[in-house]
Amino acid sequence: MLHLQYNWNLISSPIILGDDNVVHLWWGLGQEGSLAILKDYAGRFYNPEFDFCNIPRWDFHQGYQAKMNDLAELEFTGQMAAADTPIPMVSGWNIVAYLPADDIDAITGFANIVDIMTIAKDGMGRFYMPEFGFSNMVDLTRGQGYQVNVRQQAQLVWNLGQNLNAAYAAVVSSPVHFPILKPTGGNMSLLILGADLSLPANSELAAFTPEGLCVGSTALTGEGPWGMAVWADDATTPELDGSNPQTPLQFKIWSWGQEFALKPTWQAGNNSFEIDQFRAISISSKGFLPHEFTLSGLYPNPFNSQVTLSFFMPDAGSLELTIHNMLGREIKHLRYTGLTAGLHEITWDAEGIPSGVYIFRLESGAVTRLVKAALLR
Repeated sequence: MLHLQYNWNLISSPIILGDDNVVHLWWGLGQEGSLAILKDYAGRFYNPEFDFCNIPRWDFHQGYQAKMNDLAELEFTGQMAAADTPIPMVSGWNIVAYLPADDIDAITGFANIVDIMTIAKDGMGRFYMPEFGFSNMVDLTRGQGYQVNVRQQAQLVWNLGQNLNAAYAAVVSSPVHFPILKPTGGNMSLLILGADLSLPANSELAAFTPEGLCVGSTALTGEGPWGMAVWADDATTPELDGSNPQTPLQFKIWSWGQEFALKPTWQAGNNSFEIDQFRAISISSKGFLPHEFTLSGLYPNPFNSQVTLSFFMPDAGSLELTIHNMLGREIKHLRYTGLTAGLHEITWDAEGIPSGVYIFRLESGAVTRLVKAALLR
């Protein structure tokens, strides 16, 4: 059973069908108006509205792009393909099916073609680039299709051996301040490298067109590097919902509770958007550090045992942290001395403290900051 989301899906099915006619398979969803268009890796398509299809057949080796007008399900009935079935690939871009029953990380799964693969991407624009030893893809799973670019004709046999992901795993989290972009059917992959970074843990980066349209966003969680999909305009919609080719990109960073314009250093490519291309940038926090004591974040919130406060000290000094309950009663008082200038994090363990909402009061010199957090047991 394929569970199809509204808008663009990257899908596959490991079922060998008795009837592999694409129109027969998708007829019901096409007639009820759920399916807008179905495309294969070569750009051939089925459009129910115009009763047109030039996709030769449904191939269980391959993946497809399906744009849906609403949520839907599609059932496949037939023989399950063997997990180690070779998948033929052409030089350049392919969309491949995931055949194994068990989910597996991308680095392990693609290990058998890593020497000839430039990049692999999932339907949300997350990507794996062997050359840079980077992946922010979640585990591969049945029902999904994967875009893969290889330097020569080859066959993919999914690797089910030892997990190889430990050295590559990137922390993946969604932005909160900048919008989370929906797939538009095409994207550019952007690798983000850190240089001279001194950022709070809740910082975010976003890409914009010159007109101010957000076309990509990511949370800068962990130490990096990070990956971001920059989305193309969807030609099937009347409104502009992504970047057009050769559009120059602009960037903003959300940090310290503020938005800052950011001019990255381009390590690979330039700031011109091109679909299915790869770019790499490095970013620095120089130029937008706060000029006063700043509380940048408290996370997680709500928390169930420990909570971390992130703050910036423009100069060396001390910090007073007082925690009160909602009745004003002091729960804890902590003093930190000898703090250097820069970014700091402190963690409070609420062991033995009951559930409730608490007020954290931070004082450094003449500056005071208050923030609330909920403790949930």
